[in-house]
Amino acid sequence: FVAAPALIMAVLLTTRPIQSLGLRRPPAWAWPMAALLAVAALPPLANLGLALVQRSPEALQALRERAAQPWTLALASAVPAAVCEELAFRGFILAGLLRAFRFWTALLLSAFLFSVFQ
Repeated sequence: FVAAPALIMAVLLTTRPIQSLGLRRPPAWAWPMAALLAVAALPPLANLGLALVQRSPEALQALRERAAQPWTLALASAVPAAVCEELAFRGFILAGLLRAFRFWTALLLSAFLFSVFQ
């Protein structure tokens, strides 16, 4: 529901869909930085998950009954939603706003639209 309108409009209304979605290869320094941030975020997220499970064991049991692996449910629901939101808001909407407004105005408008969507 989030990515489809942006993808359809990018393909049908533009001559360069990749550019209008804001897709480009990240710089070389971004890959190790992303890995470092992922490793740094793992302990607090694990502690948060452990605290939630200890607080509500019924939630863990329900999660185990619904999925073979609990992490597959989280991965299957979180990753596609995040990618779709990035494509729509940071990609298509921000790229379109940058054509009409200055950088900071377009950035603030895109952030506002994203917060309204949430």
